[in-house]
Amino acid sequence: MAGTTYRVKTTGIPQPGIDPAEVLSRLERTFPRIDPGLRRRMIAGTPMILKRGMDLDRASAFAKGLQQAGLECRIEPEDSAPPRLSLEPLSEESAPEGLQTDRTEAPAHPAPPPGDPRICPKCGYVARSSDDPLLSAHGGLGQCPRCGVIPGKLRSTQSSQALTGPVVPVSTAEPPVPTRPELARAPTVTLKERWLANLVTNAYIMAPALALYLLYAMAVISLHKGSLFTSSYFGVTLNRDTADALALGYLLLTAGFALYEYLVRPATQGATRGELLRGIVLVNDRGIAPSGIATFAKRFAGVLVNSIFLVTILSCVFDERRRTLADIFSGTRPIRGEEMDGGFDTRGGGIFLLGFSLLLLANVGVPRYLLYLAEHRNDAPVSTSVPLAEHRNDAPVSTSVPLDTRARDAIERTQRIRSAIPSADAQRRLIEQAVGRLETRYAEEHDGEYTYDLGLLLQLYGSETRGEDIWMLEQAYADGQVSLRMGSSAPFEVRIGPPGRHAVH
Repeated sequence: MAGTTYRVKTTGIPQPGIDPAEVLSRLERTFPRIDPGLRRRMIAGTPMILKRGMDLDRASAFAKGLQQAGLECRIEPEDSAPPRLSLEPLSEESAPEGLQTDRTEAPAHPAPPPGDPRICPKCGYVARSSDDPLLSAHGGLGQCPRCGVIPGKLRSTQSSQALTGPVVPVSTAEPPVPTRPELARAPTVTLKERWLANLVTNAYIMAPALALYLLYAMAVISLHKGSLFTSSYFGVTLNRDTADALALGYLLLTAGFALYEYLVRPATQGATRGELLRGIVLVNDRGIAPSGIATFAKRFAGVLVNSIFLVTILSCVFDERRRTLADIFSGTRPIRGEEMDGGFDTRGGGIFLLGFSLLLLANVGVPRYLLYLAEHRNDAPVSTSVPLAEHRNDAPVSTSVPLDTRARDAIERTQRIRSAIPSADAQRRLIEQAVGRLETRYAEEHDGEYTYDLGLLLQLYGSETRGEDIWMLEQAYADGQVSLRMGSSAPFEVRIGPPGRHAVH
């Protein structure tokens, strides 16, 4: 019996009380590399030989894995033929898809069914009588006279292992995974097709992220509107901390939808949403569609690196199969599928436009709406940056004012913004501060009675004493907005008037 080989044969019928769908699920978990079509044929009621040329240990282990999956099977000895570890039909005559109903005669020397106490579960020794040590030793537990194993203990151990998983390693119990050469040889899609597919996928990411972001932003503003705004020359806007918090919220929402569209969904669908809508499928070098989140995590890492435009171009140019970094990282590549979804142009284009519109609304419409609701600058509280009343944006434009005057006025407003000049009162204080600096400089050099005017001070010290207040004083003096005389006998007084009109001194 030492040279006897065995084969494992299934009846094609699930065990009593087990649903066929449950058997399929167990077979997929136990033997994931078996072709799905073959797994379905294994429970189609057609007897078939699954493996040949095995010794009794391997045959018993393989049969036990099938039985744990809920499939009826048995072990039969082989009289002849060289050992083969492959799936075979029972007969070559009219076997549909390589399989056929069992029409052969039963073997001349059938072995007892698996689990029979007359067979040693390790070496296959068969008890010759009821007094054989295999049956009678150790109080009925038995002991094989050939290999010394105690079958009773071994069967007890195998029964406890059956609760946790199959006994046999997957590599010894599975047939090789079939390949699809026609898909492995198919050309890789162009860079344009990849870009269009990613465009659609990104639209599916951007649209819901922007929608939730707008709801989140409006809720935050409504609940904390009193502490979220700041006033500036241009009106009431969000302060920096609030803007940063809203930007972080949008970033997190976008990242969440990106992980779903590039990792979670492709792990079950086999490709991203954009690739499926564009009729693109992913295959590996053997022509098999990838599965599992690890593969698509590598593809997503490549997509992030490919966001650098030059990297995408160079990787496609210098790789003979036009593979990007996403393809190289994951060992897959996109090819054209058999059909393209005819509704892509409408759905994909519409989704992209929707996402783009929401983006514009979030980045342009909401801030503009807040500016529209801002209070008039003249009604702003003290210390709020506001323009002079005559420079308000909503003031009527006088057509009688010369162009050079309006241009000079615009330059002055620009300088006010840069210098943070808030109002006419602040301008007057700056001019008084500048005059005081110049007077102090003059008084240090001239003791006793003295009288001077502003032009003299600017001529003497204007170029040496710099600052925003000096610049403001020079501009006011040049425009005729301020004119004054000062001396040791009387305090000075500053009056500011419209351009071209000297103040009383």
